[in-house]
Amino acid sequence: MWDIRDALAENNRLKAFGKKHPLDLAACFSTLDHIVALLNRHGNIGAFQIGFFRSEGESVYRIDQAGVKHAVETRLYVYVYTVGRTLYPAGWGGANQDGLTRKKRPGSGSLRTSV
Repeated sequence: MWDIRDALAENNRLKAFGKKHPLDLAACFSTLDHIVALLNRHGNIGAFQIGFFRSEGESVYRIDQAGVKHAVETRLYVYVYTVGRTLYPAGWGGANQDGLTRKKRPGSGSLRTSV
């Protein structure tokens, strides 16, 4: 079974964003639950393809929120640890941020910044 761990989550930033845009953030996490269900059904990332779940490289995937009218463009970044069958929400981004999204890998201490 696949699991979600919040070890890399930027809880303060997510909480602040959730206060301003609760439906948008809820949609991202609902989509994350859907992806976990797909992983449990199919076994691995390569066994399915959906448009709102895209690779950003280095085991980091982007989840786009969907289904929210008048939504703020929001993306949830998740590190996928296939050996441990675990997803780590590691950051978020969208059109209204400063253009930088922080993504970390568990255990490595590395921090990657992208535009």
